[in-house]
Amino acid sequence: MYAKIFYRLLTRSCLGLAAAAGGCAPDAATDNVRWREDPFSPSVVMAGRPADAAVGAMRGPAAGAATQPLVASESPRWSDVPMAIRNVAGESFLGVDRIDADDRTCVARTVQADGQDGTVTVRRRDDGSLECAARLSFSPTDADARFVEELRRELRRLAAIKRPQ
Repeated sequence: MYAKIFYRLLTRSCLGLAAAAGGCAPDAATDNVRWREDPFSPSVVMAGRPADAAVGAMRGPAAGAATQPLVASESPRWSDVPMAIRNVAGESFLGVDRIDADDRTCVARTVQADGQDGTVTVRRRDDGSLECAARLSFSPTDADARFVEELRRELRRLAAIKRPQ
C-alpha cells in the first residue's frame, strides 16, 4: 500500500515538474487510473451498438474506395528530388542544411565536414526532365560531377519503386 502511495506521489511530482517545465499535463495513459485532471476515464470499454458504430465509421471510408495499382515511374518523380538529394548527401558525408523547393526549382544548401558551404540545384524543364547541378565547395571539383552522377542514379532508383498513380 505504501509503495502504491509513494509511486503515485512520485509520478505526480515528476509529471508536475514536466508540466511546469513546459511539458503537458498528466493523463490517464500514464497509470490507467483516472485522476481529477483527466477529462476522460481510461477504462471506457465500448460494446454493442456504440462499438459497432465506431468500427463502421472507421471502415466506411475504405469500403468503397477503389484501390490504385502500384506502378513504377518511367522518369524521375519531382516529389523524389529532396529525398534523393538527402540520400546522396548522406552517402557522400555531406550535411544538408536546408532544402528550398517550388514547382520548378529545388535548391539544397550543403555543408562539408570542413565547413565549406555548397549548393545542389535541380530544375524541372518544360518537358518534365530534370537538370541537376552541384557546387559543393567554393571552387569546382570532381566531387561536384560525381555528386550529380550519383543524384541521377538515385532519382532513377526512386522512380523504379512502385507507387500508386
